[in-house]
Amino acid sequence: MVGQGKTGNLFLHALARLSHKVLEENSWPQVFKNARTKKFCIGKILGCYHVGRNPQGFKFMIDTEVNMFSHHRLYFLIATVVLIMGFTVCQTLGQVSVLKTFPLNDTKGIITKSNVHFDKTVSSDGKGSIRIEVSEPTTVKLFEVSDINVEDARLIYQARVRAEKLQGQAYLEMWCRLPGKGEYFSRSLDKPISGTMDWSTEQTPFFLQKGQKPDLIKLNVVIKGKGTLWIDDIKLVKGPLQ
Repeated sequence: MVGQGKTGNLFLHALARLSHKVLEENSWPQVFKNARTKKFCIGKILGCYHVGRNPQGFKFMIDTEVNMFSHHRLYFLIATVVLIMGFTVCQTLGQVSVLKTFPLNDTKGIITKSNVHFDKTVSSDGKGSIRIEVSEPTTVKLFEVSDINVEDARLIYQARVRAEKLQGQAYLEMWCRLPGKGEYFSRSLDKPISGTMDWSTEQTPFFLQKGQKPDLIKLNVVIKGKGTLWIDDIKLVKGPLQ
């Protein structure tokens, strides 16, 4: 699980140190000192403030009569907001998990064999990648997955992709077969690959409602044109619907 274990503990430790630093802070900008004009209250937590006129113009200044307890309330408020945001991020990350990985360190398991080669010299992880060279529009069938149990979730097909002199567009395509309902697809058409591009992370999601359990998932890459495409580090990721 992402966001739990060692990674989650390190993140929470960093948040704790940050909040401690905020609470230890006792200084305040000089602009808020030495107020001697009429005051107005902007909130119980922040205390009462002055607005005054001096040679430098209008400035907001803190009421010198407000004691350090008011300052500490403000620091505590800041620290609380930081911690709440941190716990929210950890909770969201904790709901994301990798269901399946295909490192693509060879061509083993790839369905389409034509125009598909292992390239040990070009890679996003230093261990090689799959190079696809086509002279016409092609759908390359990569993998079929049938051994995962997922529903009521966002299923994400993710991969690292690189292109060179690609005329036209390319994109990831995922098919989900739902028992008794047929096959449905998802495509990353919002961010197509084209021309010459360095490595980037591409993904396409499929939103599975409660009771929708695919018994077969097909992972493809579609090339609408000609050129060279590299693909590496494929993952099937499960995340929350919202």
